[in-house]
Amino acid sequence: MAGSNPSLIDMARKLIRFIGVIVLSYLTLLCFCARDDRNSNQYLAAQLDKIALLRQTPSPRLVLVGGSNLAFGIDSSRLRQALGVPVVNMGMHAGLGLKYMLDCIRPLLRKDDWVVIVPEYEQFVGNTFEGNFNLVTLCMITHEVADLRYLRPAYLLEDNWAIRDWRPRPQRDPIAPYTRDSFNRDGDVIAHLNMPARPFKVKGWGQLEHQLNYQAVQYLADFVVECERGGIKTLWLFPCRSQSSYQADLATVSQVATALQKRVPHMAPELPGDFVYEDRFFYDTSYHMNAAGRALHTGRMIQALSAWMNARQ
Repeated sequence: MAGSNPSLIDMARKLIRFIGVIVLSYLTLLCFCARDDRNSNQYLAAQLDKIALLRQTPSPRLVLVGGSNLAFGIDSSRLRQALGVPVVNMGMHAGLGLKYMLDCIRPLLRKDDWVVIVPEYEQFVGNTFEGNFNLVTLCMITHEVADLRYLRPAYLLEDNWAIRDWRPRPQRDPIAPYTRDSFNRDGDVIAHLNMPARPFKVKGWGQLEHQLNYQAVQYLADFVVECERGGIKTLWLFPCRSQSSYQADLATVSQVATALQKRVPHMAPELPGDFVYEDRFFYDTSYHMNAAGRALHTGRMIQALSAWMNARQ
């Protein structure tokens, strides 16, 4: 074309290719969503059981919301006995993102429920709040096409088996405790309780980025206000963390804590350090507690939640 700018034409072609890849990725994912994975023993398939449990449990109930720090760190049966209310542990995986976690339970909450939000610190730095490729896998399992709105295009373009592999996945023996049947009926992971601890790195994937995500902070604040207006009592707590990882991330943890304390109402009086434990109490990451750690952390949670519930009666 006479007078055309080659650089603009090249840019337009790249944009068209990019949009095409995005559209193809979503269409491919829709095809996968048509496949029945609801009986899968994948770890994330436990989300189906948790949602069913939340629907079926009568109110008032105590609903725990967060990532795997709750799945691996809480004995819901002890909480139920100590607090006198049914407990639903919705803790799953930080990679689902706090936005999805809150939106998932929002329509299922009822007046007089008690909601305790315990997000990992990573939810408030970088883009973890929006979830990652784990949401792709979850969409395939839940068949909730509406959940595709949570997926950022970047995650669909990653080296992701959910997009690039059209073949049936090979049947492999699942590895406990990262399986659906590792959870008990309350939503707690229990398969690891008799397993020896596994070494985990203090630095690397667990080291927080030093860039706060104020969108995540505000979203949590808005969720708390909305719940309270609907007669749902809400509290947020800091998560459990291993001593070494906490010290490595202390600067960012302090920034996150300050931002939350300033903007999010109904916080507990406990500080981040109140839920920090020696490394020997953790199973395989800085958020996953072993049997002894789970017992210790559950005891501290009972103290914190008892004080809160008594004050809000």
